[in-house]
Amino acid sequence: MGCASDTAAEAFRDLQRKGFLFQTEPACLGLEGAAKSPSYEITDIKMPGTDKQQDGRKLYREWHPAREFPVQGPRANNPTGSNGPRKTQPHHGFRDGPVLKTVAN
Repeated sequence: MGCASDTAAEAFRDLQRKGFLFQTEPACLGLEGAAKSPSYEITDIKMPGTDKQQDGRKLYREWHPAREFPVQGPRANNPTGSNGPRKTQPHHGFRDGPVLKTVAN
């Protein structure tokens, strides 16, 4: 599309904040690790499986600059770790002493 992925992601979130898109299902990992992307509703059009007379929810009509709609972001996989939060050591920890040289004859 000619723009950076971060720019496209921000535009997508802006559509959610203003009520043009609504997330109906979050992303998840299915059976055997098969990923499933989130599902979205375009609030301007009639969704399949709804009443013939029912049009889209048009949430954007209720938008005000002071009251934006919530944006559903990705969930953290394991924010606290399986055994609780852990403090990690740097990779070079305890190796800051003098370097010993070995000479082979």
